Amino acid sequence: MKALFVLPLMFAATTALAQIAFSVNGQSVPEIKVKTLAGMLQKSQPSASKGTDYEAAARAILLRQALVSQEAEKEKLNRSVEIQLQIEEKRTQLLLAELLAKKVLNEKPKESELLKLYRDIQNRYNPNELKVRQIVVASEQEASDLISKIKGGEDMAALAKKHSLEESTKEAGGEFPYLNANSIVIPGFAQAALALEEGQLMAVPFKSNAGYHVVRLEGKRVVPLPDYNEMKTRLSDHLMQQKVASYIDGLVAKAEVKNPDQEAPKPEKQKPVAARKRK
Repeated sequence: MKALFVLPLMFAATTALAQIAFSVNGQSVPEIKVKTLAGMLQKSQPSASKGTDYEAAARAILLRQALVSQEAEKEKLNRSVEIQLQIEEKRTQLLLAELLAKKVLNEKPKESELLKLYRDIQNRYNPNELKVRQIVVASEQEASDLISKIKGGEDMAALAKKHSLEESTKEAGGEFPYLNANSIVIPGFAQAALALEEGQLMAVPFKSNAGYHVVRLEGKRVVPLPDYNEMKTRLSDHLMQQKVASYIDGLVAKAEVKNPDQEAPKPEKQKPVAARKRK
């Protein structure tokens, strides 16, 4: 009877050995990894020469990976929580990309969705852009004195470099590049600046939470919204980003997350089954 089991056992052992491509310091590298990586390399390098040995390239990559991993383990780097978190983050990014490709990105936005988004943007769009130079100071009196100096012929850019509290524009002499009016978040600032003529200095300081602004309009222009066909790709990208965010938010909303200090819900007490009355 023993002879009946010899061939199956030998076949199983041979199959197992055939599945191992090579070993590195005793660590086995499966054949399927070599084949899969070779296929990935071939797809990513379609312009490579026909004689390229992708399997040899795959073996070389997997060899380096094994050696680096082994050396890192010797140095106990794999025990570092920080490194573990970074590895997990990269792993999550790869998995997320595949998950989104399967669940979200496989369906492109409909034409009706793109048109609706475009019309929404049209309704909110402000074609006015403006370029201003400003000096921001702490007191109204200081701002008024600066206005008098500028009207008297002093250089506003030099004064901005010397006095302005606005660090992002101070070195540029207080000048902002052209901005869309809707992108200026200081309430009332864009409207007040657009009311000026190009080169005109605001007669009184403009007050905001940042301080008192000395403002001169350097330029203004009207920039029409691009037509639908020009924006179609960007509209599609925007909708896909929204769908991705919605998908992730949905996963978070459905997740059951508990802190260790939260008590587990107590099981409901079962009501005793009433005994049947004997006839």
